[in-house]
Amino acid sequence: MDNDFEHYYNATIRLQAEVEALHRERQGEVWYWQGDGEDKLESLSCPVLIEAQDLRELLKKASRLPLSIQEALNSGDGVYRP
Repeated sequence: MDNDFEHYYNATIRLQAEVEALHRERQGEVWYWQGDGEDKLESLSCPVLIEAQDLRELLKKASRLPLSIQEALNSGDGVYRP
């Protein structure tokens, strides 16, 4: 029974997040990723809608960044200072 509860709880959380995302999109509270080099993620405080391929490329680039960036992001203020 616990597995069923956990499954339905997790499904409910995911669905609530999807509803919230759709609501924010309809209210114009999202950034549509352009991929033109002018997207400044560090300045955004809203959800970002991005194509899967663009996200894969960003993740690929991020995996090549030095560990110090991750350490900086975990330092508390979330700001990377090269």
